Amino acid sequence: MTQPILSLVTICFKNPRELEQTLLSVKNHYDPEAMELVVVDGSPNNSCQRVLLKHPWVDRVIHEEDDGRYDAMNKGASFAQGSHLIFLNSGDFLYPKLNATEVLKKLSAPESDNKIFFGDTIKKIGSHYFLQHCASSVTRKDFARDTAPCHQSVIIPKSYFEKNLYNTKLSVSADTALMIDAFETLPSEHLGCVISVFSLGGVSNNWTSLSQLYNHHVESTKARNLPTIRSHIALLKKLIKFPLVKYLGVESYYLLSYMAKPKKNKYVRFCNMHNKS
Repeated sequence: MTQPILSLVTICFKNPRELEQTLLSVKNHYDPEAMELVVVDGSPNNSCQRVLLKHPWVDRVIHEEDDGRYDAMNKGASFAQGSHLIFLNSGDFLYPKLNATEVLKKLSAPESDNKIFFGDTIKKIGSHYFLQHCASSVTRKDFARDTAPCHQSVIIPKSYFEKNLYNTKLSVSADTALMIDAFETLPSEHLGCVISVFSLGGVSNNWTSLSQLYNHHVESTKARNLPTIRSHIALLKKLIKFPLVKYLGVESYYLLSYMAKPKKNKYVRFCNMHNKS
């Protein structure tokens, strides 16, 4: 196989059901001549390996313990052979109607070797889906304003990862810190389409204690380099959010908050997440 144009990196940890869903979403678009899928499985058991046995088309599988998700993502970046990388972790999806052929054409153009490509994202809340457009030209301010592209919708050159990796000392904001640096370092282009479907409610959106909330806030503030006043406002919002999530539940809270902003979050319908039609 010649060098693939795009490497998709998926990490998993004892979540076979989510891994299966992600693999099915990728398979719909998979082109063995231009793509590769790298799965990094940090599970101490064979729960995810049993799923992978049903998908022999997966190109590379690394099954070993790691030091957390960012360590696993760094491993995936080091094993990936594509000229560009996208991280689509277990539980996330490639958008069913993505025109992968057009995306690959963009990535294979001579001037694209050192360029970031990105697109919009659909946020999944239970069985509900909301389209979120990102800024067409990304700056550091977009990460503070929450208008930056979602990590799962950003395609970064492999060459960038040869000198830059995810900071494993960070627990929830290493992807944000890396993207900020990447967008400030490299030219970028909005593809004008939805790239991925991202499920809300992960550890960075759902805190188990006030101490965890505060620690995540400090980390997020540093990664985004927020000014003091904006940082205090962000902390206040999280403190208000915390009891509401506890009382309503994660899904109900996010569903209500997204529906409350219809201009920012456009409600969309899906009949089958793995169906292109």
